[in-house]
Amino acid sequence: MNDRNESKPVDKNRKDQQLDYYTEHPEETQLTTNQGVKVSRTDDSLKAGLRGPPLMENSHFRETITHFDHERIPERVVHAMGTGAFGYFECLKAHGRIYGSQVPLGGGKEDPSLCAVLHASFRGSADTVRDVRDFATKFYTEELISPRKIGRLVLNKTHENFFAEVEQVAFCPGNVVKGIDFTNDPLLQARLFSYIDTQIGRLGGPNFHEILVNRPIAPAHNNQRDAMHRMMINTSKTSYFPNCLGSNYPMSTSWDQDGYTHYMETLHGDGGGKEGPGEERRSSRISSARPAFS
Repeated sequence: MNDRNESKPVDKNRKDQQLDYYTEHPEETQLTTNQGVKVSRTDDSLKAGLRGPPLMENSHFRETITHFDHERIPERVVHAMGTGAFGYFECLKAHGRIYGSQVPLGGGKEDPSLCAVLHASFRGSADTVRDVRDFATKFYTEELISPRKIGRLVLNKTHENFFAEVEQVAFCPGNVVKGIDFTNDPLLQARLFSYIDTQIGRLGGPNFHEILVNRPIAPAHNNQRDAMHRMMINTSKTSYFPNCLGSNYPMSTSWDQDGYTHYMETLHGDGGGKEGPGEERRSSRISSARPAFS
């Protein structure tokens, strides 16, 4: 199988360039509202008379105080403490034929990365309450290949704004590429659902992936529409597949064309433990099951 990434140039600074376009620098600028209107005074409130009550028409004051009232979002459950760093992953050798995935495995390639170092505690607690755990990066394949050194993760940039670039980061174990699939580990299976569900609650809806720090570099095309904080401007006539009005675009992609495909595996119910009442019958039913996809 050919590795299509072999012919694609990768710029390790692409994510930096994406972030820089939306980064605000206050030097030598004028104060404005959120709509870009320059403000002449910001320390006073419009009032009815010298000592009267503030007026509802003071839109600048209401905009400022309303945003202030809503600046905090729910903290991460359990893993609230930590920080983040930007960098890139550099592959030392070409491993595309071995791993059969779209991970950056061409020799000498560098892909932008973000690493978060977190530990289990609540926001505001001391770091000494629990040891800060390090991080690890692994590549899982469908081959029964042996451990080998494939590259290095270089972290060379800290965040400019903690909230925008770290607090809003949405990690999920379901964010995988071709060639990587999920084991039947119960904890992993629970987290595949829980992480997305948590991000929807923390970050205000199902469009959390459009927040700048979560936005992928690769273009995204699907039939998802609307919902809170939608930023993508969709121009297609349809939001379903198949569709004749849109000539079936965006259309699915086969494995040979770099499309993601789940690993087909037979499920077995024999866990090696002692079976209770009804376990033998249930194990037999599970072992005969097969994954089905439509």
